[in-house]
Amino acid sequence: DIIINHHPQAPGKAAGALQAVLPIAAIVLVLCFSIAPVSPSILLCFLLGAAMIIVGIMFFTLGAEMSMTPMGERVGSMLTRATKLFLIIGVGFLLGFLITISEPDYQVLANQVPSIPNMTLILSVAVGVGIFLVMAFLRMLLGIPLPRLLVIFYAAIFLLAAFVPKEFLAVAFDSGGVTTGPMTVPFIMALGVGVRPSVPTAMQRTQLRLGSLCSVGPILAVLILGILFHASESSYVPPVIPEVGDSVELWQLFSEGLPTYLHEIATSLLPIVVMFGIFQLAALHIDRRTLGRIGVGSSYYIGFVLFLAGANIGFMPAGNYLGQVLGGQSSRWLLIPIGMLIGYFIVRAEPAVYVLNKQVEEVTDG
Repeated sequence: DIIINHHPQAPGKAAGALQAVLPIAAIVLVLCFSIAPVSPSILLCFLLGAAMIIVGIMFFTLGAEMSMTPMGERVGSMLTRATKLFLIIGVGFLLGFLITISEPDYQVLANQVPSIPNMTLILSVAVGVGIFLVMAFLRMLLGIPLPRLLVIFYAAIFLLAAFVPKEFLAVAFDSGGVTTGPMTVPFIMALGVGVRPSVPTAMQRTQLRLGSLCSVGPILAVLILGILFHASESSYVPPVIPEVGDSVELWQLFSEGLPTYLHEIATSLLPIVVMFGIFQLAALHIDRRTLGRIGVGSSYYIGFVLFLAGANIGFMPAGNYLGQVLGGQSSRWLLIPIGMLIGYFIVRAEPAVYVLNKQVEEVTDG
Protein backbone atom coordinates (compact mmCIF):
# COMPACT_ATOMS: atom_id res chain seq x y z
CA ASP A 1 0.00 0.00 0.00
CA ILE A 2 2.82 2.41 0.85
CA ILE A 3 4.47 1.77 -2.49
CA ILE A 4 1.24 2.20 -4.47
CA ASN A 5 0.17 5.35 -2.60
CA HIS A 6 3.52 7.08 -2.99
CA HIS A 7 4.23 5.74 -6.46
CA PRO A 8 1.19 5.65 -8.78
CA GLN A 9 3.33 3.87 -11.38
CA ALA A 10 3.74 0.81 -9.13
CA PRO A 11 0.64 -1.06 -10.45
CA GLY A 12 1.91 -0.53 -14.00
CA LYS A 13 5.34 -1.83 -13.02
CA ALA A 14 3.76 -4.92 -11.48
CA ALA A 15 1.68 -5.54 -14.61
CA GLY A 16 4.79 -5.15 -16.78
CA ALA A 17 6.74 -7.57 -14.62
CA LEU A 18 3.94 -10.14 -14.83
CA GLN A 19 3.75 -9.77 -18.61
CA ALA A 20 7.49 -10.33 -18.86
CA VAL A 21 7.92 -13.33 -16.55
CA LEU A 22 4.67 -15.30 -16.92
CA PRO A 23 5.32 -16.26 -20.58
CA ILE A 24 8.71 -17.73 -19.59
CA ALA A 25 7.08 -19.65 -16.74
CA ALA A 26 4.38 -20.90 -19.11
CA ILE A 27 6.93 -22.15 -21.67
CA VAL A 28 8.96 -23.94 -18.99
CA LEU A 29 5.84 -25.53 -17.48
CA VAL A 30 4.69 -26.77 -20.89
CA LEU A 31 8.13 -28.32 -21.47
CA CYS A 32 8.23 -29.83 -17.97
CA PHE A 33 4.84 -31.51 -18.37
CA SER A 34 5.48 -32.74 -21.91
CA ILE A 35 8.85 -33.49 -23.54
CA ALA A 36 11.31 -32.47 -20.79
CA PRO A 37 10.24 -33.83 -17.39
CA VAL A 38 12.08 -32.40 -14.37
CA SER A 39 12.20 -33.30 -10.68
CA PRO A 40 9.78 -31.61 -8.24
CA SER A 41 12.76 -29.85 -6.61
CA ILE A 42 13.76 -28.08 -9.82
CA LEU A 43 10.15 -27.17 -10.61
CA LEU A 44 9.51 -25.69 -7.14
CA CYS A 45 12.76 -23.72 -7.24
CA PHE A 46 11.81 -22.37 -10.65
CA LEU A 47 8.33 -21.28 -9.52
CA LEU A 48 9.61 -19.54 -6.38
CA GLY A 49 12.36 -17.95 -8.46
CA ALA A 50 9.75 -16.65 -10.92
CA ALA A 51 7.76 -15.05 -8.08
CA MET A 52 10.91 -13.36 -6.73
CA ILE A 53 11.81 -12.08 -10.19
CA ILE A 54 8.37 -10.50 -10.65
CA VAL A 55 8.61 -8.62 -7.34
CA GLY A 56 12.27 -7.78 -8.03
CA ILE A 57 11.58 -6.24 -11.46
CA MET A 58 8.85 -4.02 -10.01
CA PHE A 59 11.09 -2.64 -7.27
CA PHE A 60 14.11 -2.33 -9.56
CA THR A 61 12.32 -0.27 -12.20
CA LEU A 62 10.95 2.07 -9.54
CA GLY A 63 14.41 2.45 -8.05
CA ALA A 64 16.11 3.08 -11.39
CA GLU A 65 13.65 5.85 -12.29
CA MET A 66 13.95 7.51 -8.88
CA SER A 67 17.73 7.28 -8.39
CA MET A 68 19.95 6.14 -11.25
CA THR A 69 18.22 8.18 -13.96
CA PRO A 70 18.28 11.57 -12.14
CA MET A 71 21.86 10.97 -10.99
CA GLY A 72 23.02 10.31 -14.54
CA GLU A 73 21.12 13.27 -16.00
CA ARG A 74 22.58 15.75 -13.52
CA VAL A 75 26.13 14.43 -13.80
CA GLY A 76 25.90 14.50 -17.61
CA SER A 77 24.58 18.07 -17.60
CA MET A 78 27.33 19.18 -15.22
CA LEU A 79 30.00 17.44 -17.28
CA THR A 80 29.13 19.20 -20.53
CA ARG A 81 29.17 22.60 -18.81
CA ALA A 82 32.85 22.07 -18.08
CA THR A 83 35.08 24.30 -20.19
CA LYS A 84 38.26 22.23 -19.84
CA LEU A 85 38.63 19.31 -22.21
CA PHE A 86 40.88 17.33 -19.87
CA LEU A 87 38.13 17.48 -17.21
CA ILE A 88 35.55 16.02 -19.61
CA ILE A 89 37.98 13.27 -20.60
CA GLY A 90 39.04 12.45 -17.05
CA VAL A 91 35.57 12.45 -15.51
CA GLY A 92 34.06 10.64 -18.51
CA PHE A 93 36.63 7.86 -18.23
CA LEU A 94 36.07 7.60 -14.47
CA LEU A 95 32.29 7.36 -14.96
CA GLY A 96 32.61 4.57 -17.52
CA PHE A 97 35.17 2.72 -15.40
CA LEU A 98 33.12 2.86 -12.18
CA ILE A 99 29.78 2.02 -13.76
CA THR A 100 31.35 -1.08 -15.34
CA ILE A 101 32.86 -2.29 -12.07
CA SER A 102 29.43 -1.71 -10.51
CA GLU A 103 27.63 -3.86 -13.08
CA PRO A 104 26.38 -7.11 -11.45
CA ASP A 105 25.80 -8.80 -14.82
CA TYR A 106 29.51 -8.72 -15.49
CA GLN A 107 30.25 -10.52 -12.24
CA VAL A 108 28.08 -13.36 -13.58
CA LEU A 109 29.95 -13.44 -16.90
CA ALA A 110 33.37 -13.33 -15.21
CA ASN A 111 32.44 -16.29 -13.01
CA GLN A 112 31.64 -18.32 -16.13
CA VAL A 113 35.10 -17.71 -17.63
CA PRO A 114 37.37 -19.60 -15.21
CA SER A 115 40.41 -19.45 -17.52
CA ILE A 116 40.81 -15.70 -16.82
CA PRO A 117 41.04 -14.18 -13.31
CA ASN A 118 37.80 -12.31 -12.58
CA MET A 119 39.47 -9.02 -11.70
CA THR A 120 41.68 -9.11 -14.81
CA LEU A 121 38.64 -9.49 -17.04
CA ILE A 122 36.53 -6.90 -15.19
CA LEU A 123 39.27 -4.25 -15.11
CA SER A 124 40.03 -4.77 -18.81
CA VAL A 125 36.41 -4.25 -19.76
CA ALA A 126 36.07 -1.29 -17.37
CA VAL A 127 39.00 0.45 -19.10
CA GLY A 128 37.41 -0.25 -22.50
CA VAL A 129 34.05 1.21 -21.46
CA GLY A 130 35.75 4.24 -19.88
CA ILE A 131 37.71 5.04 -23.04
CA PHE A 132 34.71 4.66 -25.33
CA LEU A 133 32.39 6.64 -23.08
CA VAL A 134 34.87 9.51 -23.43
CA MET A 135 34.83 9.00 -27.20
CA ALA A 136 31.02 9.00 -27.18
CA PHE A 137 30.99 12.34 -25.32
CA LEU A 138 33.56 13.87 -27.68
CA ARG A 139 31.67 12.58 -30.72
CA MET A 140 28.48 14.28 -29.55
CA LEU A 141 30.20 17.54 -28.66
CA LEU A 142 32.21 17.68 -31.90
CA GLY A 143 29.37 16.48 -34.15
CA ILE A 144 31.19 13.42 -35.58
CA PRO A 145 28.81 11.02 -37.42
CA LEU A 146 28.28 7.74 -35.57
CA PRO A 147 28.17 5.36 -38.61
CA ARG A 148 31.69 6.32 -39.62
CA LEU A 149 33.08 5.49 -36.19
CA LEU A 150 31.18 2.20 -35.95
CA VAL A 151 32.50 1.05 -39.33
CA ILE A 152 36.09 1.87 -38.31
CA PHE A 153 35.92 0.21 -34.90
CA TYR A 154 34.06 -2.91 -36.00
CA ALA A 155 36.56 -3.32 -38.83
CA ALA A 156 39.27 -3.26 -36.16
CA ILE A 157 37.31 -5.82 -34.11
CA PHE A 158 37.05 -8.30 -36.99
CA LEU A 159 40.71 -7.76 -37.84
CA LEU A 160 41.79 -8.50 -34.27
CA ALA A 161 39.45 -11.51 -34.13
CA ALA A 162 41.64 -13.25 -36.72
CA PHE A 163 44.59 -13.25 -34.30
CA VAL A 164 42.81 -14.03 -31.01
CA PRO A 165 42.52 -17.57 -29.53
CA LYS A 166 39.09 -19.02 -30.26
CA GLU A 167 38.16 -19.34 -26.59
CA PHE A 168 38.31 -15.54 -26.28
CA LEU A 169 35.95 -14.76 -29.16
CA ALA A 170 32.69 -15.68 -27.42
CA VAL A 171 33.79 -13.94 -24.22
CA ALA A 172 34.70 -10.79 -26.16
CA PHE A 173 31.33 -10.44 -27.88
CA ASP A 174 29.45 -11.42 -24.71
CA SER A 175 31.33 -8.70 -22.84
CA GLY A 176 29.71 -6.07 -25.06
CA GLY A 177 26.54 -6.80 -23.12
CA VAL A 178 28.01 -5.04 -20.07
CA THR A 179 26.65 -1.78 -21.49
CA THR A 180 23.11 -3.21 -21.53
CA GLY A 181 23.06 -4.19 -17.86
CA PRO A 182 20.74 -2.90 -15.11
CA MET A 183 23.34 -0.46 -13.77
CA THR A 184 24.80 0.81 -17.04
CA VAL A 185 21.61 1.30 -19.10
CA PRO A 186 19.91 3.75 -16.70
CA PHE A 187 23.12 5.65 -16.02
CA ILE A 188 24.57 5.87 -19.53
CA MET A 189 21.19 6.72 -21.07
CA ALA A 190 20.65 9.38 -18.43
CA LEU A 191 24.12 10.79 -19.06
CA GLY A 192 23.10 11.26 -22.69
CA VAL A 193 19.91 13.06 -21.63
CA GLY A 194 22.00 15.38 -19.48
CA VAL A 195 24.39 16.07 -22.34
CA ARG A 196 21.55 16.77 -24.80
CA PRO A 197 21.17 20.55 -24.32
CA SER A 198 24.90 21.06 -24.91
CA VAL A 199 25.21 19.30 -28.26
CA PRO A 200 24.41 20.63 -31.74
CA THR A 201 20.68 20.65 -32.57
CA ALA A 202 21.12 18.11 -35.35
CA MET A 203 22.55 15.62 -32.85
CA GLN A 204 20.21 16.12 -29.90
CA ARG A 205 18.75 12.65 -30.20
CA THR A 206 22.08 10.87 -30.32
CA GLN A 207 22.13 10.31 -26.56
CA LEU A 208 20.32 7.08 -27.46
CA ARG A 209 23.55 6.01 -29.17
CA LEU A 210 25.96 6.42 -26.26
CA GLY A 211 25.54 2.75 -25.46
CA SER A 212 26.15 1.65 -29.04
CA LEU A 213 29.62 3.17 -29.07
CA CYS A 214 30.36 2.14 -25.49
CA SER A 215 29.60 -1.48 -26.42
CA VAL A 216 32.60 -1.48 -28.75
CA GLY A 217 35.00 -0.85 -25.85
CA PRO A 218 34.54 -4.17 -23.99
CA ILE A 219 34.85 -6.21 -27.19
CA LEU A 220 38.11 -4.53 -28.21
CA ALA A 221 39.44 -4.74 -24.64
CA VAL A 222 38.84 -8.49 -24.36
CA LEU A 223 40.26 -9.16 -27.83
CA ILE A 224 43.45 -7.28 -26.91
CA LEU A 225 43.50 -9.16 -23.59
CA GLY A 226 43.24 -12.43 -25.53
CA ILE A 227 46.35 -11.52 -27.56
CA LEU A 228 48.41 -10.43 -24.55
CA PHE A 229 47.15 -12.75 -21.81
CA HIS A 230 48.06 -16.43 -21.51
CA ALA A 231 44.89 -18.02 -20.17
CA SER A 232 45.06 -20.95 -17.79
CA GLU A 233 43.24 -24.14 -18.70
CA SER A 234 40.08 -24.51 -16.66
CA SER A 235 36.65 -25.88 -17.38
CA TYR A 236 33.27 -24.29 -16.86
CA VAL A 237 31.37 -25.53 -13.80
CA PRO A 238 27.61 -25.70 -14.44
CA PRO A 239 25.10 -24.62 -11.76
CA VAL A 240 24.27 -27.17 -9.08
CA ILE A 241 20.90 -28.87 -9.57
CA PRO A 242 18.95 -28.23 -6.35
CA GLU A 243 17.39 -31.00 -4.30
CA VAL A 244 14.88 -30.03 -1.60
CA GLY A 245 12.71 -32.29 0.52
CA ASP A 246 10.07 -29.84 1.74
CA SER A 247 9.00 -26.19 1.71
CA VAL A 248 11.31 -25.29 4.60
CA GLU A 249 14.36 -26.57 2.72
CA LEU A 250 13.16 -24.70 -0.36
CA TRP A 251 13.08 -21.38 1.51
CA GLN A 252 16.44 -22.12 3.16
CA LEU A 253 17.96 -22.63 -0.27
CA PHE A 254 16.91 -19.12 -1.35
CA SER A 255 17.46 -17.39 2.00
CA GLU A 256 21.07 -18.61 2.11
CA GLY A 257 21.73 -16.87 -1.20
CA LEU A 258 20.05 -13.55 -0.36
CA PRO A 259 22.92 -12.16 1.82
CA THR A 260 25.39 -12.90 -0.98
CA TYR A 261 23.38 -10.97 -3.55
CA LEU A 262 22.63 -8.18 -1.08
CA HIS A 263 26.37 -7.73 -0.55
CA GLU A 264 26.92 -7.85 -4.32
CA ILE A 265 24.36 -5.11 -5.04
CA ALA A 266 25.57 -2.96 -2.13
CA THR A 267 29.13 -3.25 -3.46
CA SER A 268 27.87 -2.37 -6.94
CA LEU A 269 25.98 0.71 -5.78
CA LEU A 270 28.71 2.03 -3.48
CA PRO A 271 31.08 3.43 -6.17
CA ILE A 272 28.19 5.21 -7.93
CA VAL A 273 26.80 6.67 -4.70
CA VAL A 274 30.25 7.85 -3.58
CA MET A 275 30.94 9.38 -7.00
CA PHE A 276 27.57 11.15 -7.01
CA GLY A 277 28.20 12.40 -3.46
CA ILE A 278 31.47 13.96 -4.56
CA PHE A 279 29.76 15.65 -7.52
CA GLN A 280 26.97 16.86 -5.21
CA LEU A 281 29.43 18.51 -2.81
CA ALA A 282 31.64 19.93 -5.56
CA ALA A 283 29.21 21.17 -8.20
CA LEU A 284 25.65 19.86 -8.26
CA HIS A 285 24.16 21.18 -4.98
CA ILE A 286 20.82 19.40 -5.45
CA ASP A 287 18.03 20.30 -3.02
CA ARG A 288 17.27 18.02 -0.07
CA ARG A 289 13.92 16.84 -1.40
CA THR A 290 15.45 15.56 -4.62
CA LEU A 291 18.30 13.97 -2.68
CA GLY A 292 15.77 12.24 -0.44
CA ARG A 293 13.94 10.87 -3.48
CA ILE A 294 17.22 9.58 -4.92
CA GLY A 295 18.04 7.95 -1.58
CA VAL A 296 14.66 6.19 -1.42
CA GLY A 297 15.07 5.08 -5.03
CA SER A 298 18.49 3.63 -4.26
CA SER A 299 16.95 1.55 -1.45
CA TYR A 300 14.51 0.07 -3.99
CA TYR A 301 17.48 -1.69 -5.59
CA ILE A 302 16.65 -4.37 -3.04
CA GLY A 303 14.43 -5.55 -5.87
CA PHE A 304 17.50 -6.46 -7.87
CA VAL A 305 18.62 -8.65 -4.95
CA LEU A 306 15.37 -10.58 -5.32
CA PHE A 307 15.86 -10.68 -9.10
CA LEU A 308 19.37 -12.15 -8.81
CA ALA A 309 18.29 -14.73 -6.23
CA GLY A 310 15.35 -15.81 -8.36
CA ALA A 311 17.42 -15.95 -11.54
CA ASN A 312 20.52 -17.68 -10.14
CA ILE A 313 18.87 -20.10 -7.71
CA GLY A 314 15.60 -20.78 -9.54
CA PHE A 315 16.08 -20.06 -13.24
CA MET A 316 19.69 -21.07 -13.99
CA PRO A 317 19.50 -24.67 -12.68
CA ALA A 318 16.16 -25.16 -14.44
CA GLY A 319 17.56 -23.77 -17.70
CA ASN A 320 20.68 -25.91 -17.42
CA TYR A 321 18.68 -29.09 -16.79
CA LEU A 322 16.17 -28.38 -19.54
CA GLY A 323 19.05 -27.80 -21.94
CA GLN A 324 20.55 -31.17 -21.02
CA VAL A 325 17.22 -32.96 -21.49
CA LEU A 326 16.36 -31.27 -24.79
CA GLY A 327 19.89 -31.65 -26.15
CA GLY A 328 19.90 -35.35 -25.36
CA GLN A 329 16.73 -36.12 -27.28
CA SER A 330 16.56 -37.38 -30.84
CA SER A 331 14.42 -34.44 -31.98
CA ARG A 332 17.10 -31.81 -31.48
CA TRP A 333 15.47 -29.52 -34.06
CA LEU A 334 13.04 -28.55 -31.28
CA LEU A 335 15.86 -26.53 -29.72
CA ILE A 336 15.53 -23.93 -32.51
CA PRO A 337 11.89 -22.85 -32.00
CA ILE A 338 12.17 -23.27 -28.21
CA GLY A 339 15.33 -21.17 -28.20
CA MET A 340 13.60 -18.45 -30.22
CA LEU A 341 10.66 -18.30 -27.81
CA ILE A 342 12.73 -18.37 -24.64
CA GLY A 343 15.24 -15.87 -26.03
CA TYR A 344 12.48 -13.42 -26.88
CA PHE A 345 10.78 -13.60 -23.51
CA ILE A 346 14.04 -13.59 -21.52
CA VAL A 347 14.93 -10.24 -23.10
CA ARG A 348 11.47 -8.95 -22.18
CA ALA A 349 12.16 -9.99 -18.59
CA GLU A 350 15.49 -8.11 -18.43
CA PRO A 351 15.06 -5.21 -15.95
CA ALA A 352 17.24 -2.82 -17.94
CA VAL A 353 14.93 -3.10 -20.95
CA TYR A 354 12.15 -1.35 -19.02
CA VAL A 355 14.38 1.60 -18.22
CA LEU A 356 15.61 1.75 -21.82
CA ASN A 357 12.04 1.72 -23.20
CA LYS A 358 10.93 4.54 -20.92
CA GLN A 359 13.88 6.77 -21.80
CA VAL A 360 13.50 6.10 -25.52
CA GLU A 361 9.83 7.10 -25.31
CA GLU A 362 10.69 10.29 -23.40
CA VAL A 363 13.44 11.56 -25.70
CA THR A 364 11.51 10.68 -28.87
CA ASP A 365 8.18 12.14 -27.63
CA GLY A 366 6.58 8.70 -27.57
